[in-house]
Amino acid sequence: MIKKYEVTIKNQQKMRALIKYVIVIFCLVGSSNIYSQLPHWSTLKEQSQHQRKLIQQKKSTPVNYANNHQKLADLELDKAREYFANEQYEQAFAIYIKSELEAYLNGNDLYNIGIMYLEGNGVSQNDFKAFYYFKKVAETGNLKAQTNLGVMYMDGRGVDKNYSEALKWLNSAASNGIDLAIYNIGVMYSQGLGVPQNESKAISYYKKAADLGNVYAQYKLGNDYYFGHAVGIDYKEAFKWYLKASEQGFDFAQINIAPMYQNGIGVEQNYTEAIRWYRKAAEQNNSDAQNGLGYMYENGLGINVNLDLAIYWYRKAAEQNNPFGQCNLGHMYRGGRGVTLNFEKALYWFRKSAEQGNCFGEFNLGQMYEFGEGLDQNIEEARKWYGKSADQGYEYAKKRLEALTNN
Repeated sequence: MIKKYEVTIKNQQKMRALIKYVIVIFCLVGSSNIYSQLPHWSTLKEQSQHQRKLIQQKKSTPVNYANNHQKLADLELDKAREYFANEQYEQAFAIYIKSELEAYLNGNDLYNIGIMYLEGNGVSQNDFKAFYYFKKVAETGNLKAQTNLGVMYMDGRGVDKNYSEALKWLNSAASNGIDLAIYNIGVMYSQGLGVPQNESKAISYYKKAADLGNVYAQYKLGNDYYFGHAVGIDYKEAFKWYLKASEQGFDFAQINIAPMYQNGIGVEQNYTEAIRWYRKAAEQNNSDAQNGLGYMYENGLGINVNLDLAIYWYRKAAEQNNPFGQCNLGHMYRGGRGVTLNFEKALYWFRKSAEQGNCFGEFNLGQMYEFGEGLDQNIEEARKWYGKSADQGYEYAKKRLEALTNN
């Protein structure tokens, strides 16, 4: 009986190792794929950076005012622009909305107000007011406003969905080389929004945008080549595009390139590079990267084994409700790795993972019930959780379910 139990424990250890391996290869790469299908607009942070450039340009350019009223208004608006550039949005908005300044607002000021309404920073979020300001300035030829207006028509934010209007405004910006507009037209062709669905055409738009440096398009192409969506699977090409997006600081790309380095997919295996990219994304609070970095520390891949840091990063991921981080933290408590063995805490984290429908969390929760670890043994509950995991195709769960059924 003791010998049989020892064999079971060894098998469980193998299962744990395999589970984590599968998580790192597949779940990290696939977890953000849906994100790449979304339309995107220029962001508040990007506009603050742009405003800083405008301020520097103005300082080196003499300004001729028509009258003293214009000069005084512009001096006050300069304060708003400084606040906006420094991401002090409440102070910026308080100046922008002064009625006596309305006649002196330029197109960039109107765009700033629109983006603050869109993101709800400095003012309560309001899609309708964002749409109003974007449309007002888009009609004067502001290309970023045209792009954002197109996306609002696509999404039906602040206005009824209207794909014809969306395409009109996006085409206007795209014809002037705006990469984000080009990317969003690709999204429309990919999803068949107001145009016949055409993946080949979508890819051509993504490539145009990616070549112009658009991070979303670069990331989308990485996904397309990795998963073989509308193109043949090509891991080297996937790696190329993920790397371009990663180098721009895009954490969703970084969590895909890290396991490619880790497992030698599309590039020569390099644990050091894998750690570097996991860390970059983890420091942006990406929970998948935190889980991946924890795995590297736990297993000493490209770095000395450090169970304290493994637990630190697993916990970071788990506390963000990442089901893989929760499962791996549960393993640490279940095996007493870097912490005192604690079945109750293992059970807590496995349950958290399982309740999100994670097949590994479901499997391990089933094991806890089967072996009575941290709770009373309950074979029916074990069957239930094994069944949930098996329904998702997890082979070890199928075997345990079969074993319990035959006993």
